[in-house]
Amino acid sequence: GGEAAVSAGLVTVVLRPRAIFGVGDQHLLPRLLASLRAGRLPVIDPHAVVDLTSVRNVSHACALALRAPAAAVAGRTFNITNDEPILLWGLMRRLTDELGLPRPWLRLPFPSADAAARLSEPAVLALQRLRLLRRDFEPKLSRYAVAAIGRTTVLDVSAARQALGYAPVTSTQETLSEVIAAHAAIPPATIRRPGARRAVFSQAAFAAAFLAAAAASLTATASLAAAASLTATASLAAASFAAPTLLASASASVALAFPATTSCTAASAAAAAVAAAAA
Repeated sequence: GGEAAVSAGLVTVVLRPRAIFGVGDQHLLPRLLASLRAGRLPVIDPHAVVDLTSVRNVSHACALALRAPAAAVAGRTFNITNDEPILLWGLMRRLTDELGLPRPWLRLPFPSADAAARLSEPAVLALQRLRLLRRDFEPKLSRYAVAAIGRTTVLDVSAARQALGYAPVTSTQETLSEVIAAHAAIPPATIRRPGARRAVFSQAAFAAAFLAAAAASLTATASLAAAASLTATASLAAASFAAPTLLASASASVALAFPATTSCTAASAAAAAVAAAAA
């Protein structure tokens, strides 16, 4: 590791970029766009502010680190971002509107989203062990993803500015424009999209997983009738092939049955919904 390199007389510098994106990105935006197309991306905190990092700014920071005096940077770690915190869901709206994708409609508080992710990760792992899912299959929503889109995360790059002379060479909006143009140029026939019936069912299962997780994550603060109402709503959403507007109204009923006591029934509904969404 870094300590071994230092003991061997090597000069080490650690750059810590946040959420790298740009043309050619194979991880961040492709996964985000796939979730938007499938209607699986929840709005957790509509006011979340985040830092992103253009791949060109990362390359620029690497070049500066290579040229920096060893005495000023040896053994240090530097945050690297575009240094312009942006409203995450403002960026999402631009992506959806300019690429013709549906806007996320399911709104959930962070504790419920985190609970659903904690249920989905072991469920997917169990299905992989049973060889019912491919080994490379990823949960539709992980705890990392929930934290990334559900909380404000801003990094301080002042140390990189002072020691490396770092200053972004491109902005978030400029890079986003390049990315949108690149994705808009992809032939629609080459983009994998779920069928209409499958997409609606996937949204229903996704909503059910979150509804059941919301119940499973809460303590005993209300009547069993409220819990039964929430579980029934989850089951209805999982089984329904109705329009997304119906599913939106079903998800809105979380507010009515939110403080609820639940049992293994809700957890089982969540696991079943996750399995259905993964199918």
